[in-house]
Amino acid sequence: MADIIALIYEDHDWLRKHFSYLDEARTEQELAAIWEPLAARLDTHAAAEEEVFYPALLRAGHAGDPTDETEDAITDHNKIRDAIRQARDHRPGSTAWFEAVGRARTENGEHLDEEEREALPDFAKSAGAELRHDLAMKWMQFYHRHPAGRGVDERDKDPQRYLFKAFALELIFNQYEVAPYAAGTYRVVIPYARLTGLLRPNGPVGR
Repeated sequence: MADIIALIYEDHDWLRKHFSYLDEARTEQELAAIWEPLAARLDTHAAAEEEVFYPALLRAGHAGDPTDETEDAITDHNKIRDAIRQARDHRPGSTAWFEAVGRARTENGEHLDEEEREALPDFAKSAGAELRHDLAMKWMQFYHRHPAGRGVDERDKDPQRYLFKAFALELIFNQYEVAPYAAGTYRVVIPYARLTGLLRPNGPVGR
């Protein structure tokens, strides 16, 4: 069976290896050839974790502190994305470019180490083989939908907002749908815990 944890570790190895390749590059062209695919992979990896792995950790994780681990991960992803955006504003090989790429490397290294020390072992203790296989399939489908990072959401995420959406279903009603126009948009929040027994266990929300 496929395993989401193994796939994440494979990504970690790929990211570390390609950061090390930058140390051996001698020209601007070599730096760009290494960095551009690496930056796209960093963005894709973060987005895949936020769509596939961390919601599952929050719902199924029973070891450690899934909420704290998820909040830390989203914060780390934002720092990495910020450094990537800064690097894209500068010519590969320039001082400002090296500083931005260095920040991305440092933030990513710390994130991977923390994830391998906490979130991944904790999830391994909580999730069975079937769930890990299902998540692995979703992970590979995500990468298939975003080859070379195309179409990936590169925007920073609000950690608190992310946690809120992982724990509750939010229904949004447009103006006029449930109240006068002047009342504006209505939002109804239903914690997933209140929906137990109503959701299909194998459905997109139930998982």
